[in-house]
Amino acid sequence: RPPRSTLSSSSAASDVYKRQPVRRDFSFVVNNEVSAQTIIEAAMKSDNKLIQNVKIFDQFLNDKNKSIAIEITIQQTDHTLTDSELEDISLKVINSVESATKGKLRS
Repeated sequence: RPPRSTLSSSSAASDVYKRQPVRRDFSFVVNNEVSAQTIIEAAMKSDNKLIQNVKIFDQFLNDKNKSIAIEITIQQTDHTLTDSELEDISLKVINSVESATKGKLRS
């Protein structure tokens, strides 16, 4: 007889779904002297309970400024995040990075 699947019940499948990470991208324009590490640290500390990872995925330099794009991974372990909760986390990231770098979210 074939083994039973460990995800055969709907509650088990629901538990896996609740733990799926959410990824959001942001791009900031900052002075050329601002390090990528400063941006990563500011984004991480904006909500260190829910933000699991921050990575740089693009950078563009010109004479005075640079644009650095980051991807953040957000994960809640006990429920699915609402749109409102995701918006709050996004605002925390933007405010934290802008404050730490004196930069601006790229529009």
